[in-house]
Amino acid sequence: MTSPRPPVAASTRPATPTILTPMDPLSANTNPSRTVTKAPATLAGKPGRAGRTDPGTGHSGRTAPTAKSLSSNPTIAEVQRLLAKINDAIQASGNLRRDIKNDVLSSTKLIEDLLLANPDSVHLAPTQADPMDTANLVRSVVREELARIRAPTSAPAPSSSFAEIARTPKVITPSVPISAPPKSRPAIIVSSKAPVLNPAETFKTWKESITFRDTNFAPAAVKYVSNNKLRVEFDTAQQRDITLRKIEAKHDSQIRAEASKMLSPMIVLKGVPESIPSEELTGIITGQNDSIKAAAQSESDLVFKFKRANRNKNLYNAVFIASPSVWTAVIRANKVNLDHLRIHAEEYVPVLQCYKCLQYGHTRARCTAPNPICSHCADPHHEFKTCPKRKDESEMRCHNCAQHAKESNSTTLVNHSATSLQCPRMTTMISRIRLRTQYE
Repeated sequence: MTSPRPPVAASTRPATPTILTPMDPLSANTNPSRTVTKAPATLAGKPGRAGRTDPGTGHSGRTAPTAKSLSSNPTIAEVQRLLAKINDAIQASGNLRRDIKNDVLSSTKLIEDLLLANPDSVHLAPTQADPMDTANLVRSVVREELARIRAPTSAPAPSSSFAEIARTPKVITPSVPISAPPKSRPAIIVSSKAPVLNPAETFKTWKESITFRDTNFAPAAVKYVSNNKLRVEFDTAQQRDITLRKIEAKHDSQIRAEASKMLSPMIVLKGVPESIPSEELTGIITGQNDSIKAAAQSESDLVFKFKRANRNKNLYNAVFIASPSVWTAVIRANKVNLDHLRIHAEEYVPVLQCYKCLQYGHTRARCTAPNPICSHCADPHHEFKTCPKRKDESEMRCHNCAQHAKESNSTTLVNHSATSLQCPRMTTMISRIRLRTQYE
């Protein structure tokens, strides 16, 4: 499918031709006794063009020159003859650039339009006309137009010698600017000891179980997470530890709390040849990439975790856990040298989604849901692979977004797949995981 052609730019030709007088530079070689003026072309009170018909009379607003008028007006005839010669010469020329040729031809056409539109506005002096004056006028106009077209728009940059280029220090810039990772704050994960139906009930129990009136701080943020739990964030690790001690000291507390475990950042290399064993990847990467080698302080700073399928059966995607310094070096480089190849690298966010119930935090092997839900149409009686509507994009309906819209009484968009990376519930889960990742 070819992309549509861009719209043709509107013409920049003025609605009314420019007035030429003996003081105009374009007519510097003309006889001062002659004046070329532009009579306003109007039709029913509005600017018009030659050949336009008056809707009231059915006649043209101007009369085109006839053979009789040309014979009695040698100036117009001479200009038209010279314009024809210029057009023929330009068309026959093979050493002019196309844009220059088109500009000159359009300029001569504009002059001819002026003559046709205003045959009565060229006044001859009582003396006999000098054809050379008209020829000089046309030559002057063409020369100045060519000079304007050929003039450089800016001064050319001075050329540098090879020695000067060699002395210039090499500056290495990342091919893709690194996106700023989110700032992680110390946090605790809070759950209710009693069964709850939703995280809102956990939040109510949390508020009833602890007070911060005897401290000089308050939680920086409280967020709902999976399994009806809360993530409570603090500005400092000291505030987090004080809160944990307060909860542990209260024996009749209705909540449990533990320090949130920070995740190590992960990287995926996309398109690794099957001929390179996965157990050799770490050694090749650290040995063939100086910036990564400098960032890695130990073998645990870059550890291969698992393979992911690639669209090409001869390739695979390799996922690694990295230290913050190695992660930053890889993401900044964007490409990793791997034997004869440069492999694309990007951040990997480990989102667990069950393809049976479409919920997050577990896989199909540990799913307890009785029936599958289709990720394409949200039907609760079949899976995606047996969905009769899976080729019809108009039937897309996200089960997770539909449930969220129902519970929150919102107007969340649902016309997408439940496994789409653009799904609002998916992007929320990715954001939550990134907040729990130690990037620095």
